[in-house]
Amino acid sequence: MATRQPQKKNETSIKKGEVRNPKGKPKGTLNKVTARTKATIEMVMDALAENIIDDLQQVNSSRRLQVYIDLMNYIKPKLSSTKNENTNEIKGDVKINISWDDDAIELKTPHDNEELEDGE
Repeated sequence: MATRQPQKKNETSIKKGEVRNPKGKPKGTLNKVTARTKATIEMVMDALAENIIDDLQQVNSSRRLQVYIDLMNYIKPKLSSTKNENTNEIKGDVKINISWDDDAIELKTPHDNEELEDGE
């Protein structure tokens, strides 16, 4: 079984952050086909925008509202839902102590909607 030799670095290897061609294509620049396609789509959308606004005036209000909501997702993205994964279960009564200037008040909260007896 042959073991692989680690690759040695030499003076021709590129170091992190080093730019070998400073006049090269900037990061994030679209290639020619993508840029041309994007420009064509923008041109078509601009030409249709006036017709779409006229068409929206002719549809019923519920459909107009649905189109508005659908388009709003492109302007303001939906908030991602969060999930509480806290699985700690509290058993028995929970006591909360609140104090103001050395005076302490003890509050008892019943667990699982159980009623506290009078005097507690």
